[in-house]
Amino acid sequence: MLPLIDPLTELAIARATKVIDPFPAQYAARWLAGVRAKLGLAAAGDGDAALAADWLALLAAHAVDFTLAWRRLGDAAAGDERSVAALFADPAAPAAWLERWRRRAERESRSGAERRAAMHRVNPLYIPRNHRVEEALAAASEHGDLVPFDRLLEVVIHPFDERPGWARYAEPAPREVTARYKTFCGT
Repeated sequence: MLPLIDPLTELAIARATKVIDPFPAQYAARWLAGVRAKLGLAAAGDGDAALAADWLALLAAHAVDFTLAWRRLGDAAAGDERSVAALFADPAAPAAWLERWRRRAERESRSGAERRAAMHRVNPLYIPRNHRVEEALAAASEHGDLVPFDRLLEVVIHPFDERPGWARYAEPAPREVTARYKTFCGT
């Protein structure tokens, strides 16, 4: 690509470097802004990056479904910490982190209900989970039945809107199903 930037290699490298070098800082700033929204934080605060990193590490260490954890964290903002704690094998596991998050959130003027609403606008409840996609594909290809596909499509078109009767689309696959999955970026 360097010849497309400038015929002189040295100049091309200098121009490309000038554009590429600021990228890590720009990415980190945008990532932090996005994760603040997911955490229900309206303004920047000291320690936000560590708070987010610790949340992700906690979820990974306890093999908690990330999508449901982010969504139920919104419920915790409105006072229902039981729903997020129930995702952990040991419901006490997130207690210390939740306390840190609660203290950080209290430095802002939003009510719990406002924070929950903001978080639910950025943390989807429904995603196209592999087992549901496979279910829809199998029904369509093996039986010509498009109903599972249509239902899945309806769910993922409105991923933030909780609807009665659609809970099965929010739940992760059972461990015996996920054990056989090997996913890659873009799947």
